Amino acid sequence: MHAGYWKKILFSLFTLFLLLGVAELALRITSWQAETIAVDRFSEDALQHGHNWELDELLFWRLKPDSAVDYMGATYRVNADGFRGEPGTHIPSGKRPENKTRVVVLGDSVSFGLNVLNDNEVYAAVLQRHLGEGYEVINLAVPGYTSYQGRLLLKKYAFLQPDIVIVGFGWNDGLSTNIPDRKRKSFARISQLTTVRKAALNLHLLSFLREIIFWRGQAQRHRVPLDDYRDNLIELARMDPPHKTAFIVQPDTGSTDAREREENNMTVHPRYNEVVRGLSAYGLVVDVDAVFHQCGERCGEAAYIATVLPDGSHLTDPIHPNRYGHRWIAAALYDALKRSGWVL
Repeated sequence: MHAGYWKKILFSLFTLFLLLGVAELALRITSWQAETIAVDRFSEDALQHGHNWELDELLFWRLKPDSAVDYMGATYRVNADGFRGEPGTHIPSGKRPENKTRVVVLGDSVSFGLNVLNDNEVYAAVLQRHLGEGYEVINLAVPGYTSYQGRLLLKKYAFLQPDIVIVGFGWNDGLSTNIPDRKRKSFARISQLTTVRKAALNLHLLSFLREIIFWRGQAQRHRVPLDDYRDNLIELARMDPPHKTAFIVQPDTGSTDAREREENNMTVHPRYNEVVRGLSAYGLVVDVDAVFHQCGERCGEAAYIATVLPDGSHLTDPIHPNRYGHRWIAAALYDALKRSGWVL
């Protein structure tokens, strides 16, 4: 082939790369934001920083064991297994004691207790005090988790042989995403990619093209669509070993401001709550949301009053109830479990 032909090829390639570079620069200058391969702040933090999280082959990410979670100026302790508790301590490693009823809590940041500074004031710990010595409450809630991750987690910790499983998911299930949880690949594998491939995954232009090619015209996507959400909750109730399941209808009274509700994904959440209300055939439905609404100012509003942080600043959170809210959640759970005859 003559030299002119190769010059044309090189010129065409140069022009192509120049145009792609201009497009990438334009997207960055205009601050166009795409959902990267990391999808959300939890996995993104695990990929880029690892301050609070680490990648997990099964569960996508988990809390860093023996560490502390930083959230809006507050710090929360994490035990040696990656769950809330004193660093250096472990959850039980064996079968349930014959003389105790074991209760396992699965959930997201609400059940974990964001906005509650003291471990002993999270509703799982308060419920433990309500139930007394004949019961053992184990809190396996992790911020950012969905019902899909809850299924994987319960299967992983099936050796605990819980008598009762308390399930509190929904806020993260309804988050918008370009990769539903059930279609995700492990972020742990992504962390092993070469530097070049990692850089490619973070290109704005690739994300933009992916949005156009794969998602154009599709309906809004959630991490866990409503039908999948229902299936996940039912599966949680049916999983071995056999156990009783209490489903929490999570409180949604933290804000009535339309803009704040939109920014915090609070407009979608009521539809997920309605799914939970329809699961009475599969377990005990504890409508904490209704309890908060009925209480009105006494608890429905007071449960979201700003928490005072150690430095004197205030943490206001429209989604996560404070320590007073957790007391009412624990009370609602205890009353429901007692009325059902599941506890004495």
